[in-house]
Amino acid sequence: MQQKNDPNRIASVDRALALLQVLGTRGRLSVSDAAAEIGVAASTAHRLLATLVRRKFAIQGPGRLYYPGPEMNWRTNSPSGNQLLRLMRPLIDQVHAATRETVHIMVPVGADVRLLDGMESEQQLRVATRIGARMPGYCAAGGKAMFADLEWSEVEALHLNGLRPWPTAKIHDMETLRRQIVLARKRGYSINADETERGVTVIGVSIRAPNGRPLAAMTVATPTARYDARCEAEFAKVLAAAR
Repeated sequence: MQQKNDPNRIASVDRALALLQVLGTRGRLSVSDAAAEIGVAASTAHRLLATLVRRKFAIQGPGRLYYPGPEMNWRTNSPSGNQLLRLMRPLIDQVHAATRETVHIMVPVGADVRLLDGMESEQQLRVATRIGARMPGYCAAGGKAMFADLEWSEVEALHLNGLRPWPTAKIHDMETLRRQIVLARKRGYSINADETERGVTVIGVSIRAPNGRPLAAMTVATPTARYDARCEAEFAKVLAAAR
């Protein structure tokens, strides 16, 4: 790491990067917190945070708190993509073998989720893998499970402009989303019933980073025609054991 007396150091850039590191680790900051963490005046911290907001590396939520923004995605405070894939592949295999259904790993990207990896069911009637697809987190089982690991104020901050429209969405307001998040916390998993696409029902759990922040989510996707309450209990148990 470069020291303060390094002749190649650009102070403003160094401070902005230090602030990004702190924001990624802590998950939320006030101006006074930011100033104390990087050793600058509150006015300087405020200008740095405002710059991060303009560049979408941060968002300002209720209570004048700042949170990681869409550009500060899962790579900021997680293992690299290849490391994450190596870590998760044995778990994907384990869940796939136990459920015989399609399994996905997804990561948060702002208010959305991106499907990072997966394994498709071998049954004749099955859900195809959607690796690389991006969709609103509020529609996805994994997205709702990861929201359940955040403070509600953080979820609100991610949706300052409302819920992104989605053709098959069943949640249309923040209060309904809040109720589903509360239910996901109580259950330990979340459900997407024909919300990301018709004919697909998904169970998802959040996978936390060492700092307690949601790092990724793992899901089991089943054709709705084959889904029943017994599937829900069984798949939730398998997912909980794997994470």
